[in-house]
Parts: sequence; structure tokens; C-alpha cells
Amino acid sequence: MRIVFNDTTELQLTHPTTDKPLVNSLGLPMIAVIYGNHTPIFQDVMDTMKENQDKDLGAKESREEAAKLLSICVEEFKNIELITENGTIDGNSKASCLSVFWIKGQVDKKVMDLAAFLDPSSDS
Repeated sequence: MRIVFNDTTELQLTHPTTDKPLVNSLGLPMIAVIYGNHTPIFQDVMDTMKENQDKDLGAKESREEAAKLLSICVEEFKNIELITENGTIDGNSKASCLSVFWIKGQVDKKVMDLAAFLDPSSDS
């Protein structure tokens, strides 16, 4: 049996309450390309988080650090065009996209979904 995992996968963002896939005005899917929890990039993030546990960070600093570390796990966003609680996001800025709580939640969940990173050429 051959089991191979890709380092990244594409997550199509979905509406936060209807779960319908989001597309931009050109009909292109709004995508986050993310690294999985099995990758060295993710492991580096976890190591940094462990180091930061020893520091006495306040609540605001902890949130900022967590957001920064999550952004490392995102390779890029594609085709983003949204009006959210944080204003208009017209572009693919990681910081802007991850400032939206429901996008951050979708990315968090997908990073931990090992099956999403399984290479399709693997034996089942």
C-alpha cells in the first residue's frame, strides 16, 4: 500500500452559515492554500507556540501571536472578494482574510484534516 500526503491543499471557502461554496464576481472559487499539520512549516509553528507559552503574554498579545502563526500555515489566498464584518476584502492579503473570524475558523479546521492532504495517487 502506498500512502502519500501533499504538503498543501486547497480549501474552498464557504458561506459561514449556509456552507455554500463562495465564488467571486467572475465565478472563480475563493480559495485558501494551506499547509497541513504534518508539514515542517506547521511543526515550526507549533514549536514557536510552545516557546511562547513560557512567556507571560497578555490576552491581546496572545491573540496577535496566534494570528501571526496561523498566517504562516497559509501559503496564499486566491480570488478573494468579500464584504465582511471587517469591511471589504478585495484581494488576497493573508492578514485581511485571517482577520475574519469565520475564515480563520475554516482554515484552522482544514489544517488539522489529514485526509484533505492525501495525495490522490495513493492506494486506497
